Amino acid sequence: MELEELLTRASRAQTSVEAESSSLRSQLAAARAEVEQLAGTASRLAGDKCSAEQIASRHAAQKLEADRKLERLEHERVPQLLARQEAIAADAIELRSRVVRLEAENTLLRGKLSGADVLVSGLRGECAELNTRLLASGGSRRAVACDEVQQAWAGTTHGMEHPYPSSRMLTHHATCLAD
Repeated sequence: MELEELLTRASRAQTSVEAESSSLRSQLAAARAEVEQLAGTASRLAGDKCSAEQIASRHAAQKLEADRKLERLEHERVPQLLARQEAIAADAIELRSRVVRLEAENTLLRGKLSGADVLVSGLRGECAELNTRLLASGGSRRAVACDEVQQAWAGTTHGMEHPYPSSRMLTHHATCLAD
């Protein structure tokens, strides 16, 4: 009986070992599958890391090139742009000065024109008065001459050829007045 008992125990132990061995084999198979999955993931991650490093390297090279280009452009273009800005500022100052001069000249010319208009108006009045006196005294030739001077004077001021009467016109006008 002892032997049977030993055999039964050995048989039970063997069954227990076989069950444990089967359990360990299935755990081993699961662990191998997990290792393979993890190896695939690790391989994919290593590839992603390598790609990311290459992209980072390209970006670093592009940034370095962009920095060099920026520095080169700053050295080349900034002095040109500053010179251009100074030239534009100088032109603006010159143009402002010119506008001020032109406005002053315009004001002066308007004053002269106003004075010439007053003078012409006075001379017209005098010519009209003289014509009336000459016609009354019978000097029609001189009245016509004064009318011609008046018309010539009106033509020169409105056309702005001469803001003041010519010496010839004034001499003729004086002659008309003297007669």
